Amino acid sequence: MKKLVLAALICLMAAPAFADPGVKIGKITCRLTDVENDIVYTDEKFACSFEPDEGKVESYIGQIKQVGVDLSVVKNYTLVWYVLTGTLNTYKPGDMAGTYVGASAEVSAGDGAGADWLTGGFNSEINLQPWAVGSGSGDGVSLGIEEFVLK
Repeated sequence: MKKLVLAALICLMAAPAFADPGVKIGKITCRLTDVENDIVYTDEKFACSFEPDEGKVESYIGQIKQVGVDLSVVKNYTLVWYVLTGTLNTYKPGDMAGTYVGASAEVSAGDGAGADWLTGGFNSEINLQPWAVGSGSGDGVSLGIEEFVLK
């Protein structure tokens, strides 16, 4: 529980940058497929599935590049976000593709907890808000600024 609180607090500190997240249009789930970790730079690859509130499920390939402190060895990691938009009037298939940036925090010892709050995508109009903190297994801690690219 302490891990969850710590991760949530760190992401809440970044929340003012995303003061008006907008209206929920769906949920995206990303599962880790590969990772390279060099302590101050991490490159993670994901298989992602976007479930829009209206329409068909879409598949994406995701890549997170993080700069910051990363002292973790993580396996079986899954991230889940609510997908929000402020000004996008209608969502079209493929609009999730793009680059997102934001803050991340993760703590793990066995089972881990973490959260990432990102904004970007279609014309920088989409926000990814932690729906449930990321979960996985491994050991370590990380805190940083990240770029998340969906293709």
